Amino acid sequence: MSFEVLSNSGFVWLILAVLFLLLEMGTPGLFFFISFSVGCLVAGILAFLYFNIAVQASAAIVTSIIAIFVLKKLFTQSLKSANHEKTNIERIIHSQGIVIKEIIPIKPGQVKVKGEIWSAKSITKEPIEKGEKIKVIRIEGNHLIVEIEKQ
Repeated sequence: MSFEVLSNSGFVWLILAVLFLLLEMGTPGLFFFISFSVGCLVAGILAFLYFNIAVQASAAIVTSIIAIFVLKKLFTQSLKSANHEKTNIERIIHSQGIVIKEIIPIKPGQVKVKGEIWSAKSITKEPIEKGEKIKVIRIEGNHLIVEIEKQ
């Protein structure tokens, strides 16, 4: 009877591994249940190699815990690298452009930067004439804050 339980436990572990994998696929972005899937897979392999149920369960638990920490480390590293990328609007900062509509202190003008037309204000609050080359200093709301490009 115990031999039958051991041989059936391998299938139970593999079914659990598949169920955890399906659960992971239904839970976007967490990589939590896949750790248990890996643990159950290892336990299933041990069951087919005729290790007792205590060894199988211990291997499932230990492997799942290790997988959680490994996946957490990989996930946090990918988040850190993703945070360093600039968004489209941030890429405009420090770019050069040209004034296409005069910028005066009381009214924003327009500049063309990287092929796009933007509303712009002068950082010095002094007028910048049409045709002048500018550099983008920062972004405030939907206006670029610019200065005349130093040659």
